[in-house]
Amino acid sequence: MRIPDKTQLLKMARHVFRRSSGVPDKRLLHPRREWAIALICFGLILIIGSIVSAQSFTRFRSLDTSGGMANVTVPRYNETQVTEVIETYRAKEAAYNELVGEVPFIPTPIGTSSTSTARTNSAGQTDIPIADRFPEKLVYASAAGLDEDAYIAHCDAEGGTFNTCGSVCPATAEVCTRQCAFTCEFTDGTESEGE
Repeated sequence: MRIPDKTQLLKMARHVFRRSSGVPDKRLLHPRREWAIALICFGLILIIGSIVSAQSFTRFRSLDTSGGMANVTVPRYNETQVTEVIETYRAKEAAYNELVGEVPFIPTPIGTSSTSTARTNSAGQTDIPIADRFPEKLVYASAAGLDEDAYIAHCDAEGGTFNTCGSVCPATAEVCTRQCAFTCEFTDGTESEGE
């Protein structure tokens, strides 16, 4: 076996170095490259932001703010006009609900009375206003000038149990508001025939 001479060794070394220059770098991080990219991006953002700020400044610095609002008229609140519009839309809502077949529920705030009032019938008895009738209960409407005893007496006459804080919804309702109402609840789930 022959020993390679110096020229052959140098030739082999150049060949290996040329070949190794094509091998990709296996490192994940290249700090110089990462810093260079970050600084270039920061510089671009800074330059673009400066240009946009300068354009905005030149566009808005010539605005005249003195006396510009003198020509603006402030509309006056007209209560009668607002009331008329509200009544118009309430009438439209009632007509819609009548077509659809829904009865609108108007909640009565606690401490106030609804528009329903207690009336005395021809026999001298007080008529109790009833908001809803369900198979399992009656939901009373609040009436001005009518105390709790009148509701209790009516519920006893109907054959039910009076509840001062009953639900306004039927037992079959999937969704119901949480509010108290005077109710007359029937234990067997069927409403009394007497009214």
